[in-house]
Amino acid sequence: MKALYLRAFLMSLISVSSASFIHAQCWQQVAVNAGFTLAIKNDGRLWAWGKNNKGQLGRNNFFNYSTPVQVGSSADWSVGAAGYEHSAAVKTDGSLWTWGSNSDGQLGDGTNVGIYPYPRQVGNETNWLRVYAALNVTMAIKTDGTLWAWGSNFYGMLGNGGSGGSSPDVLSPQQVGLASNWVSIMLSNQSALGLRADGTLWSWGWNSSGVLGNGSTTHQFTPQQVGSASNWSAIAIGLEHGLGLRSDGSLWTWGSNDHSQLGNGSTTASYTPQQVGTDMDWVSVSSGGFHSVAVKSNGTAWAWGYNHVGQLGLTGSTTISSPQQIGSVNSWAKPQLGMSNASFGIRTDGSLWAWGGNTNNQLGTGIPGNSSTPTDIGCATVVLPVRLFDLSGRQTGNFNTISWKTANEYNSEVFEIEYSKDGVNFIKVGSIPAAGFSGSTLSYSYKHQPLYERSFYRIKIIDLDGNRDYSAIIEIENGSNHGLGIYPNPATDFLKINSRSNLDFDKLIISDITGRTMLEINGYQTLIPLKKLSPGAYLLRFYKAGKIMGDEVLMRQ
Repeated sequence: MKALYLRAFLMSLISVSSASFIHAQCWQQVAVNAGFTLAIKNDGRLWAWGKNNKGQLGRNNFFNYSTPVQVGSSADWSVGAAGYEHSAAVKTDGSLWTWGSNSDGQLGDGTNVGIYPYPRQVGNETNWLRVYAALNVTMAIKTDGTLWAWGSNFYGMLGNGGSGGSSPDVLSPQQVGLASNWVSIMLSNQSALGLRADGTLWSWGWNSSGVLGNGSTTHQFTPQQVGSASNWSAIAIGLEHGLGLRSDGSLWTWGSNDHSQLGNGSTTASYTPQQVGTDMDWVSVSSGGFHSVAVKSNGTAWAWGYNHVGQLGLTGSTTISSPQQIGSVNSWAKPQLGMSNASFGIRTDGSLWAWGGNTNNQLGTGIPGNSSTPTDIGCATVVLPVRLFDLSGRQTGNFNTISWKTANEYNSEVFEIEYSKDGVNFIKVGSIPAAGFSGSTLSYSYKHQPLYERSFYRIKIIDLDGNRDYSAIIEIENGSNHGLGIYPNPATDFLKINSRSNLDFDKLIISDITGRTMLEINGYQTLIPLKKLSPGAYLLRFYKAGKIMGDEVLMRQ
């Protein structure tokens, strides 16, 4: 007899293993602004945490959360954006959704009233590609390269030529100019930077700090090109400064420098882009209010600027006037900073790390207070208002015992235990009342008498508002051992199969923890090459004549 805790076991490895491929199934994008954070995992699910006073977390409530909680049950989110008290996101079908405060028409529904704590579709178009948000403004790029903007136009950020109190809010998406080659937009609370497909840089909005890079402090309310360079490849913007990368790998900054946010070793402002140092290996950049982080091609992350709450990820709280490396890690991929002094970084293994300001729990670590040390957010199974972990199952006599623990229960009502013989079609077999509200770790368990040799279970979590979602699926094998062994495990370049009972198989499928097939072997083999697999955790499923013989979990080093 052998119990295989497939997905649950793989998820539990996150807390005890640093294998990169486990994290590779976690985070793909993060957006942070004024006290709250949105992030999308590689499975297309949207998560949120932090301040929720206007429903900006999209949870259909106004509870604040200190750790990631899932937004609805959809698994088709593509990209998200965080404003001041509103959020926006695009789904993989090209539809655009907004939620939170609508005080200035930033939700794009044709009005400037109401608070909506849940995602609502903007119109019925399905050609949206990217979306951006800041303060009470939302912008988005369509698949045809056109740029659209709506919300408050007090600072002229909508790019339509208007500004000030006499410029009315734009209540639904309005095209910005006629250009159809926009690829990226970056927004601060008062200004905007844009990148076009031809490599040119554009700016508009408020300019008292020189953030527009046009050589002056004159405001401009329609997009104007910054200089004549046509080799810009990436852009970022802070409250009063801008940053850009060129295709040759050089880093450039401009604007206010009161907090050394330009990284030029001084506090001298610059109203046009100036190169930072001589390094030519920068690949990504992001900016917070008065600090910046950039990543080099070797995977190292570098920070500079204001550091009063540890937002640079360096020891102490001293302002840094030129780029300084964050630790010794060389696997950073994408930094993402917030105007609330929170800093995030996604590593090449897909893990999400947070540090800096945490006044509203926007770091998502569950630990109160600011932090100058990058902390792994992890890939925990957090659904609805419950942090659920240690989900497992075991066979004891004629019964299977399903066990799990929770932390930080908010508004939870009941756990329903669902059972399946195939991992696809589930039925309810029991329920256990939830705690409702709890900040401590609680343990739950449920006994069930299985009907089949293979048993699949999942937990449905229901809150007091009727919202619901599901845990990961676990599997218990109540039948006999399949008679096949694998070694070594962990493995590197090759894996050996040992038939302990003179059994063989005619197909082997190796999949990652999301179920995606990574390698398929047809026919019986005793030596399996693994060079095409990245380090991480995998599920091996053996077949004979179309039937599943059994499964094994493999760690690839």
